[in-house]
Amino acid sequence: MKTGKQRKPEHVRELLGTMRSESADIGVLILDVEPTERMEEAAKKAKTLLDRRRADMPPKEYDRVQILTAYEIIEGAKIDWPAHDAGRQEVPGGANGDAGMIPVQLQTHTYIYF
Repeated sequence: MKTGKQRKPEHVRELLGTMRSESADIGVLILDVEPTERMEEAAKKAKTLLDRRRADMPPKEYDRVQILTAYEIIEGAKIDWPAHDAGRQEVPGGANGDAGMIPVQLQTHTYIYF
């Protein structure tokens, strides 16, 4: 969670670094104020996850980096992530047309940094 008026795209890049070192698939940056346009652009560059674990449902995309404000959470906003089974799920990827997406590999760890 980042507080105060200093909102920078570097905060998104720091989160991406933590995601890499922790092998996290999705990271959430929680702010006490609205993110800047540059922060949102940096988050979009993180690509998306493509969840196609269920053959009976169409694939669903999830933003790898999500930015929420404390107010949005109070109002009921949720992290957009796949429901998961215990353990890590390997999903084959690489179908044509999936540029910018990576297959979901879920881990059941949650890290919250303040």
